[in-house]
Amino acid sequence: HSGVGNFYENDAAQKLFIDLGDIGIKPIFFNEVNYCKKCSDYTQACDHGAEEIMRITGTRGRDMIKNSELPPDWYMRTDISNYLINEIKEGRKVFVD
Repeated sequence: HSGVGNFYENDAAQKLFIDLGDIGIKPIFFNEVNYCKKCSDYTQACDHGAEEIMRITGTRGRDMIKNSELPPDWYMRTDISNYLINEIKEGRKVFVD
């Protein structure tokens, strides 16, 4: 995971592991995962059109939670969303800025 806005390339974390060589752990590489409304499932690639594909990004999730918006249940479990929103309302720090 290397998403910090558009600061890093999408595959920056993968390139870092490759450049490090054997460090005693085996990373699992995969591309961006999205949610397909038509399939009702998570996918890396789907034949349904762009109108059916919902992007999953950390930035989008943080923005929704910070604005007390419940993300869709396919995006984040409702009990987790409610917990995070309540923690922020109580003045607790949830995200590192």
